[in-house]
Amino acid sequence: MNALEVIGGALLGGKVVEKVLGPTAEYLGEGIKTFAEKRVENVRNIFTNAQKKLGDRINSPGAVPPRVLAGILNDGSYRDDKLATEYYGGVLASSRTEISRDDRGATLISLVSRLSSYQLRVHYVIYRIFFELYGGSNTPITPSKDRITLKTFIPESSLLIAMDFSESEPGQMIMEHALVGLSREELFNPLNWAYGGPPMLQQRGYNGPERGLIVEPTPNGVELFLNAMGGGHLPINGFLWQGTSIPPIEGITIPSGSLSLKPLNSDKETGHSLIANG
Repeated sequence: MNALEVIGGALLGGKVVEKVLGPTAEYLGEGIKTFAEKRVENVRNIFTNAQKKLGDRINSPGAVPPRVLAGILNDGSYRDDKLATEYYGGVLASSRTEISRDDRGATLISLVSRLSSYQLRVHYVIYRIFFELYGGSNTPITPSKDRITLKTFIPESSLLIAMDFSESEPGQMIMEHALVGLSREELFNPLNWAYGGPPMLQQRGYNGPERGLIVEPTPNGVELFLNAMGGGHLPINGFLWQGTSIPPIEGITIPSGSLSLKPLNSDKETGHSLIANG
């Protein structure tokens, strides 16, 4: 059994893997045979996800850059949570190109590898909410004067439902870990976000009674979301275009209740991040 068949398994004996990768399939060496069964299964799930997101595009000419494949084999093979599979599969699908030097997906694979499962889920939830609130509005993500009109309040109760924490998981600590990490990577505006109670959120334009999160999107965050959902062929400013379709991921419940907030200052970004327990 060759390397393609090891990964492909039930995927037509490796034919799907070869179609997704194109000529890059030649980089699959015999070392893959030494992978533990669980690692092979994880890689297989990523390729199955990429196949689904490519749809008919899988039959078009193209290849996946070797650096993208390397990231999937080196880190993706150790990730067995469903959302990581979605992100790796989406970036894999989005990276398929006819341009030999187009290895943009490698930077996104590296980014996904740096994010914990919790951070990936919070990123998905936030950008799914952005899409549901503003999709079809044609609001551009750049420049920033347009982007800050997308400032949003997300109730903490909605976040906790979407995160689906077990009783043994320290939800508050995990949320802080996730938000600080996403801010560090500039996956939302690191200069103008807040997470906590009403007194603090009032400084960001929310005057309601609930705890929650106030965030604005960034080009980095949109680029990752689009690619992870298999929409890497879209420009960043196409995120909220009328006609852009991004199906939700099954199994992640995102309650309604998030609100668009009028910016305190529509001409510039101000302030610093805030996080509090009160």
